Amino acid sequence: MKENKDFSRKRLILGLISVVFLTQFARTMAADLIPADPLPVAAPSDSSPPIVSDPPPQLPAPVASDPASQVAPAPLATVAPLVPAISTVTPAASPSPTPTPPHALASQSLVVQIPNVISVDPRARSVLLPQIAVYGSATILACISSDQILFAAGFPNTTADSPAGSPLVSGNMSTNLLVSGSAGQVMAILNLSEGMRVTSTGPAIANRSALFRFVAVSKPSINPALCNGGSLSNYRTVSFQPLGLSLDMVKGNVRLKV
Repeated sequence: MKENKDFSRKRLILGLISVVFLTQFARTMAADLIPADPLPVAAPSDSSPPIVSDPPPQLPAPVASDPASQVAPAPLATVAPLVPAISTVTPAASPSPTPTPPHALASQSLVVQIPNVISVDPRARSVLLPQIAVYGSATILACISSDQILFAAGFPNTTADSPAGSPLVSGNMSTNLLVSGSAGQVMAILNLSEGMRVTSTGPAIANRSALFRFVAVSKPSINPALCNGGSLSNYRTVSFQPLGLSLDMVKGNVRLKV
C-alpha cells in the first residue's frame, strides 16, 4: 500500500515538472517570435486638412430610345478645295517706245576753221594738214572724202556699238573717212599731234583736192547718209597747190667782194 502511494507521488511530481518545462518553452518561443519593443504608430495630426474624396460623377439617366423619334444625321457636305482661278487672258504688252535714230539737227550753225588752199612741195606724195577747228554743237560728224587721197586719222576704226562716250571712226586709211563724237573728240582725232596725214594715191599730192563736210548730229553716228544733212556753209573744199619751185638749174655770174 505504501509502495502505491510513493509511485503516485512520483508520477505527480514528474507531471508538474513536465508542465513547468512546457510552459517555460512556450514563453521562450513567444519571446523569439514577437519583438520586445514594437515601433510606435504615429497618430494622425489634427492640423492636416481632412481628405475629402470627390463625389462620383452623376451619369445622366438613360433615355428610352424611340425608333420613331430618332432623326438621321444630315450628311456632311463635300467642300471642294479652294484653287485660285488661273486667268487665260494675256495682258496686252505695252509697246516700248522706239528709240529715235541719230539724225542731223535743225540748227547747223557751226564754226569751221580750215584753210581752203594748202601749198605743198610739188614732189611730195604725203603731207600733214594744218590744225582744224570745228565747234558750235555738242556732237559732230566729220565726212572727209577724195578720189585720189588717203586719209590717216591715227585712230583705229570703231563700230556703232562702242561704249557710250567713245568716238566713232570709219574708213581710216581710205579715201572716205568718217569721224563722229563730241567736238573735242573730233578735233583731237583730225589734228593728232602735228596734224592728220594725207597721202596721194598717185605720184604727187599737188593739184589734188579733198572735201570736208561737218554736220551737227543728235548723237554720234558714222552713217554716210547723214553727211548730206548739214549746211553748205559747213563744207570746205581744200586744194593742194604746188609751191613755186623748179628743178631747172640757172647759171649766172656771182660777184665776190674783196
